[in-house]
Amino acid sequence: AAVLNLSGLGLTSVPPEIGQLASLTTLRLDENQLTSVPPEIGQLASLAGLYLDINQLTSVPPEIGQLASLTTLFLYNNQLTSVPPEIGQLARLTTLLLFNNPLPAELLTLGGGGFGQSPKRLLEFLRAQADAQARDDAARLRRFDEAKLLLIGPGEVGKTWLLRALQGRVPQPTPSTRGIEIAREPLELKHPTDPDRTLHLTCWDFGGQDHYQVTHQIFFSPKSVYLLVWKPREGFDPEMEARLERIELSAGRTARVLIVSTHADEGVAARLGQEALRERFGDLIQGFYAVDSANGPDGIGIADLQTAIATAVAGLEGIDLAFPGAWHAVQQHIRQLEDPSVKFRQIVQVCESHGLDADMADTITGLMEVQGHAVYFPEAATDEDAGALAADNIVVLQPEWLAKAVSFVIDDDETNAAQGILAHARLPAIWRKDEDRGCPGYRKPVRKYLLWLMWKFDIAYRQDADTSLLPEMIARTRPDDVPWHTSTTAHGREIRAVCQLTSETTGRDIAIPKGLVPALTAAVHPLRQARDPHDPDRLDRNWNGGFFLHTAHRGEACVEQEDRELHVVVRHAYPRVLFEQLQKTLTQLIPTRWEHARLDLRVPCPGTLAARPGTTGQNHKRCPGTFRIDWLEGIRGSSASCQTCRGKFEVDRLLDGFDPKEAEIVRRLQELQSGQNELLTSQRELLAAAHAMFLAIDPENQARRRAPSLFTILPEQGTWRQSLTKKRVRITCWCEHPDGPHPQTPIGSNDPPDYVLSFPKDWLIKAVPYVSWGVMLLKAFVPLAGTVVSQGLSLNAGDALSQQIDLMKGLSSALPSGKLEIDAARDIDYEPGKTLSGTYRRSERPELESLMQIHELLLDEQQVPKSQRWGGLRPVQAKSGEILWLCREHAAIQSPPPLEQDI
Repeated sequence: AAVLNLSGLGLTSVPPEIGQLASLTTLRLDENQLTSVPPEIGQLASLAGLYLDINQLTSVPPEIGQLASLTTLFLYNNQLTSVPPEIGQLARLTTLLLFNNPLPAELLTLGGGGFGQSPKRLLEFLRAQADAQARDDAARLRRFDEAKLLLIGPGEVGKTWLLRALQGRVPQPTPSTRGIEIAREPLELKHPTDPDRTLHLTCWDFGGQDHYQVTHQIFFSPKSVYLLVWKPREGFDPEMEARLERIELSAGRTARVLIVSTHADEGVAARLGQEALRERFGDLIQGFYAVDSANGPDGIGIADLQTAIATAVAGLEGIDLAFPGAWHAVQQHIRQLEDPSVKFRQIVQVCESHGLDADMADTITGLMEVQGHAVYFPEAATDEDAGALAADNIVVLQPEWLAKAVSFVIDDDETNAAQGILAHARLPAIWRKDEDRGCPGYRKPVRKYLLWLMWKFDIAYRQDADTSLLPEMIARTRPDDVPWHTSTTAHGREIRAVCQLTSETTGRDIAIPKGLVPALTAAVHPLRQARDPHDPDRLDRNWNGGFFLHTAHRGEACVEQEDRELHVVVRHAYPRVLFEQLQKTLTQLIPTRWEHARLDLRVPCPGTLAARPGTTGQNHKRCPGTFRIDWLEGIRGSSASCQTCRGKFEVDRLLDGFDPKEAEIVRRLQELQSGQNELLTSQRELLAAAHAMFLAIDPENQARRRAPSLFTILPEQGTWRQSLTKKRVRITCWCEHPDGPHPQTPIGSNDPPDYVLSFPKDWLIKAVPYVSWGVMLLKAFVPLAGTVVSQGLSLNAGDALSQQIDLMKGLSSALPSGKLEIDAARDIDYEPGKTLSGTYRRSERPELESLMQIHELLLDEQQVPKSQRWGGLRPVQAKSGEILWLCREHAAIQSPPPLEQDI
């Protein structure tokens, strides 16, 4: 293979002579300062890998489409605003990375963007674009010219009247907007610079009441224009900046906001700190407008506002992106379907009726979601195959129908009286057709899907089979029976942290967004210990500004909001484990819900302020100083000085609640193996730490995406020496749930995922690092695993498991070449492209490389056909980001499926 590596050299250009290197198979130009590459690059007929990532490229030449041998193309971290359709001609391309480019959302959605994700959908789209260009047929390639117009602001300020006036109608008195309304007819405006183009806007009128805010998260998006409406007669909207922050955090600076004051005919001056708002939010604000809607389109300022809206829409990213004609026909057909929701199979049928492959149905649906015409979640499929799109999955074609379903739950008197405890048996009554309430009626087949969406968006969490809890609706303050709270003095090990948020674009501190505490309350619910049905506190130790979290084996946490900060305290023998779960959950939750917010996590100084001369009562005042956690992580093993109280503190103790030294944890785990420490209490103390070590083997989830990572590896039968002769081994995959890891099926049952496999030469040597590491962890899990399997499997519980895990330890002594060959396994020469599509990076942990070798055996289709893989285990992404392979019961805790019973 001919490789030319020019990465990281600071190059600003590439000579056209590069095209003369005909035998080149890999060209690395990443991490330079390139703004373009020469078209001659298309002459490299043998090129298989082209790496142009981390540059300043504003375009790539269409000649790249001539690279018939290309399999890998990295373009991420550049300044690309478009992608040449000719890339669709690359039939062998299996990896195309485009993330971190200012590309239209439609292209980024098509491209997936993540490591290991197939570019198939984007290539199909680009191929259709190239075909239309080749035919020179304008009808086959045209823009949608569509966007969303969202009207937000407090209640009773005239948002609905303004919308009617913009649509050319004279408003009539109507009841207050409930939740969200979407006009059935679009608002059509002429393009400000191209008279042949008409812009089509779908108008979204949001209810202003605070308790509807929870539904808005489903709809905010970058490709939108926002009218932030206020009424001068009512005085300045105190929530103005908070509303702007919500738009900025959810939609980013690519959205456009027009601040509109209504009732301009009343002579009340629209006094607003415009300069201060512009300084704070910059280009997000397009302008300030005063209107009166009473006379409809002839009202004060309406025509000027229409022009301003059209100008803002014309500047949205992706508005000029052209689509093949068949895609327009499919979308038009789908939008004419009368039902607010349809089965995915109907989308497939529509695609096929217009000459598109069935595989394109997922692509079309994804694009409609970006454009605001659909809501679709492939993971809602009931199919056990996580990689399949279930034909019975639901596609919502009227998003307001979905939002209204949530608003009817929020408005339900009985659920409000119960402070958010939703009895599932109430849903048929809540969602029955009722003209007085404006409820369209929700049929039985979609009710459990709607409830599942509430779980998914952390609007609610499932308490049990009969109830869910909506934390947003909890009215009480912190209850008196909480065991302790954030201001309580600790009598053991603890970690304290203060969470603040900053804007990604300005770097300024921002208020905790409304809904963060309720969303976090729902998101961490899978960490809770199973609820005692006799517990009188039906609100699960939650309140309107925080929660108390008691876990089975990872300790306790209290989280409370105080003004613009979120305070977190965790207590346990190893508090770092639960703290990291909370930290990761916040890190996942915040950008998902508020895309442009960033978490600023700090550890409060444990010191106190010294008394000032001549004063009293200052000696015990807690120091207000804080340390940035990311800074502390960089100076582990040393001490940190507080600039406020001048105290000096051990960094490891600040970060971990004590000085944890991994060697000490390993020593105690090894004591469990050897029988020197068999107390259950000690095992429970170490369980969380052991599971954290298990997760740490693969922090980027690259291996866990492929296959389970917790298993016993035993000889087929008898001893290891017999197994070495036969070259056969038994691998049994475990459910990886932190509170109860256990074999999915009895070891030795031969029921998937219990497999007897033939292994190639030297495979066992390469597996030793994992086996040595795994034995130590599995020993810590035995008491729990024994309990779980004794309840559900025909196995002699803990004793049998303990003996089998002890048998794993015999591998190293059974190997013929002894320790030298085991040490040699630490230098495995692993081929990146063979397993992770070019994304695997060599780890310092030999256990991970060993794990990859084991996965290769498990993924051998000749030994383990796809139909027999994993035996009911499925990968579930926890709210904290880790991927865990879980049995049906534990998967339902981490990610509840739609209810099995009808509601």
